[in-house]
Amino acid sequence: MAQISAVGDYIKHTLRPKMFEILPNVDNKEEFVVEAMSTTHVTQEVMKRFNNDLKDYVYRRVSDNLKSVVDVASAATNRRVSDNPLNPKNRADSFHGKMISYFQENKGQRSWNGIIKIEGQEFLIRMKSIIAEKGCLKCHGDPKQAPKGLIKKYGAESGFRWKEGAVIGVESVTIPMAVTFGQIRGIAVSTFILGFITLLFLFVSLQGAFWSLVSRPLKRLTTIFEGIVNGTEPLNQNLPITAKDEIGELTASFNQMARHLYEAQEKTKKNAETLRSIFEGISDPLALVNPDCTLEITNQAYREWVSKGINAVFTSKCYPENCDADTMCPICFLEKLKREKMAVSEYWEGDDGRYYYIHLYPIFDDYGNVIKAVHYVKDITDKKQMEEQMRRAEKLAAVGQLSAGIAHEINNPLGGIRLCFNNLMTTDMDVETRKMHIDVINSGLSKIQDIIRQLLDFQKGRH
Repeated sequence: MAQISAVGDYIKHTLRPKMFEILPNVDNKEEFVVEAMSTTHVTQEVMKRFNNDLKDYVYRRVSDNLKSVVDVASAATNRRVSDNPLNPKNRADSFHGKMISYFQENKGQRSWNGIIKIEGQEFLIRMKSIIAEKGCLKCHGDPKQAPKGLIKKYGAESGFRWKEGAVIGVESVTIPMAVTFGQIRGIAVSTFILGFITLLFLFVSLQGAFWSLVSRPLKRLTTIFEGIVNGTEPLNQNLPITAKDEIGELTASFNQMARHLYEAQEKTKKNAETLRSIFEGISDPLALVNPDCTLEITNQAYREWVSKGINAVFTSKCYPENCDADTMCPICFLEKLKREKMAVSEYWEGDDGRYYYIHLYPIFDDYGNVIKAVHYVKDITDKKQMEEQMRRAEKLAAVGQLSAGIAHEINNPLGGIRLCFNNLMTTDMDVETRKMHIDVINSGLSKIQDIIRQLLDFQKGRH
């Protein structure tokens, strides 16, 4: 429609005025160059050539049913004037005639488009009203003023008495909907294919970029993480930072974390070695025992006792069913610990005649169940023997002190008795003096007798 309007404007405003300038006496001549001066003729001829390339498009420029084209005299008698175009070939059909009436009734409406149905087939149509302009009245106004060549060619009955600004016809472009849909379908298919190829290319490009910038660095970090977890990769990693983006920040954070973990691991190793040295350096047997009597951690002394088969520790022969409640054993102590959930400390004499101090300390889980026990054993046989010797020495010392006391207590009355006996045997004395000496002898003997009785009573009390 823009092409048609451009051609019409060129004819009306450029070509036709130039023809009137070249042919100044055309009004009085019988020649009329319709091929250069008729807008309708030139436009239709141009569109015929246009249709050589676009055969499905149909262009029409028609006029008819000119209800508004009347002169003053005709209006007085209410008589219709000129119901046909200048060229009978350009007469409107019923549909175009209705559209001419529509545009005449709706002066402000210059164009219309829609879908119409003709013989069961749908068409897409674009229509534009033709408005009479001042330049058109030279040929379509008063037939007396029209060029003689035009009158000679088409006659003076139709296509005259136009009014400036009146709707005198319509021009339309029609195309079957099947063609339109075919074009739309072709465009859609082409757009879909192009879009699909473009999206595929973008997807592949984005996938490649994502793999290069994100997936590959993350895959490398994941592989190193798995290697660290499995023990195949060292902790002291320092991955190169290839970009200053989120992946680069993640790599830097990984390097920092790996460095901190490595330092923490080294400190833990040193602490573990220190604790292990202390643990191994303890001269008494020390072990971590599971509830089923199996040993989890042992020091050197404990392992030596196990190899010697000393029954104060948990050996391979140590089973819960071997527990003897009468004689007691480490298993019984462990069962007591699990039952009472308290530390167990006992002095125990083994089958080998040696004495031991056994201590079991429980380790609980979050639910208060005994999951392990610390087993500590000390051989106190030497201590026991020393204590026994000390007790014997103390007894001997006590006996010595007691003997000295008894000797002193007995020796005093014996001295008096002996003196009195000597006096009685060697000295002449009166009866009173003799009796006094005899009383002294009896008193000393009574004291000695009391001391011996007290010793006998003490001995009886100890038994």
